[in-house]
Formats: sequence, structure tokens, C-alpha cells
Amino acid sequence: MKSSLLLFILSLFLLSCSKSEEPTTPPAEQQKPPEEEIGEKVFEGDVLFATQEEVDLFGESMYTGISGSLRIEGETIESLLPLSTLKSSFAISVINCPNLKTLSGLDSVESYINNIFISDNEVLESIESLQNITEIGTLDIVDNDQLTSLVGLGSITNIRFKARILANQNLKSLTGLDQLQSITNEFEILNNQSLESLSGLGSLVSIGQELSIRDNVMLQSIEGMSNIEDIGGEIIISDNTSLKSLEGLEGLSSVRSLSIDGNQSLVSLKRTGKPERSDNNFRYYK
Repeated sequence: MKSSLLLFILSLFLLSCSKSEEPTTPPAEQQKPPEEEIGEKVFEGDVLFATQEEVDLFGESMYTGISGSLRIEGETIESLLPLSTLKSSFAISVINCPNLKTLSGLDSVESYINNIFISDNEVLESIESLQNITEIGTLDIVDNDQLTSLVGLGSITNIRFKARILANQNLKSLTGLDQLQSITNEFEILNNQSLESLSGLGSLVSIGQELSIRDNVMLQSIEGMSNIEDIGGEIIISDNTSLKSLEGLEGLSSVRSLSIDGNQSLVSLKRTGKPERSDNNFRYYK
């Protein structure tokens, strides 16, 4: 009896020792896999959105780039938020979207854009979401009735080709272009019925070809361009019926010619050079 008891106790002792020597394995939930990196996902070709449904569907694929052009044009488009993963596109056009109020969703776009074309968007109030774009080829802001400023373009330092600010009926100033230093080709500021000043162009130093400021009936001053030094072509300032002086061009050292016509309120021609006057037409030649 005693020998049986001793054997039983001994077997328990040996069993407990074998268990204590087994290696321990951490629970599965404590073994964290390495974080998965999200790679670049580029759509090859051009993209056209004509409906909000198409915007939403494209957003589900979480593309980070478009190798071709992005064109957004459609009456039902109200939000670009599904495009929030997009970082690059060759060109961006937002045209005739009567229910689109902002460009929110394009905030991550930051690479060079060959062309930005924003036109005929009746209720568009803000383009602030373009704030990370630093350089573009062509800029067209045309006929956006509710747009009051260009805030959102403040990172752009150079426009490689040309810029047009045209027929934006409530645009009061060019604030938003504050970092713009050069335009390689032409710059047109035309028919903006509420534009009162050129504030926002204080960093602009050179324009490669023509500067045209025309048909801005509320424009009173061009002092916002006070740092401009070089214009490779002609300056045309015409039919700005509230313009009172040319102060703001004092720093200009190089220009082919200056043409002034139809500015009925103009009382000061403070500018170097000899004017020729004929039937309310003024021309300055360097």
C-alpha cells in the first residue's frame, strides 16, 4: 500500500516538472503583424466625371494619381470628397457644375499641374482646396459668379505658360496669388465686374509677354502690382471706368509698350516715359 502511494506521488511530481519546462507562446492577439503600407495607385489615362455617382464610384478605388487629365463636368455633382486620396493629375478641369460649392476633396493634390481650368460654376464659393499646388502650366479662372477671392492658390510661385482671370462677377481682389513671382507668357485680367484692386499680386516680378487689364468697371487702383519689374510684351489697360491712377507701375524697368484706352476716371498718369495722347488714348514707349 505504501509503495503504491509513493509511486503515485512520484508520478505527480514528474508530471508537474515536465509542464513547467514547456516553452510559453504569447497569445495570438499579442502578435502584431507589421503595418501594411499603402502604395501609389495610378489610373492610366483621362478621367471624365459627369455625375456624382461616377465621382463616388471612382473614389471607392482610392486612386492616388491620374496619368492623364481629370475633367469634372456635370449638373448633379455636389461633392468631390470621394477624391480625397488623389495626389496628382496631369490637368484638372472643373466646368459647368452648377451645384458644386467647393473643391474639397482635391486637398491632397500637390504635384505640378499642366492646366487648371475652373469655369462656369454658378455657386462655387471657394477654391481653397488647391492650396498644396506649387507650380502650374496654365491657370484659367473663368465665369464663376460666387467666387470672391483666389485663396487656395497661395502656394503657386510660377505659372509656366499663361493665366486668365475672366468674368468672375463677385471677385473683389486677387488675394490668394500672394506667392506668385512669375508668369512665363501672358496674364489677362478681364471683365471682373466687382474687382476693386489687384491686391494679391505683390510678389509678382515678371511677365514674359503681354499684361492685359480690361473691362473691370470697379477697379480703382493697380497698386497691388507694385513689385513688377519686367514685362516682355505690351501692357494694355483699357475700359476700366473707375481706374483713377497708374500708381503701382513705378518699379517697372522693362516693357515693350504701354497702351491706355477708355479709362474714363483716370486723373493721374504717374509713370516714366513720354505720353502721346489722342482721343483718350495714351501710349507709352520705353
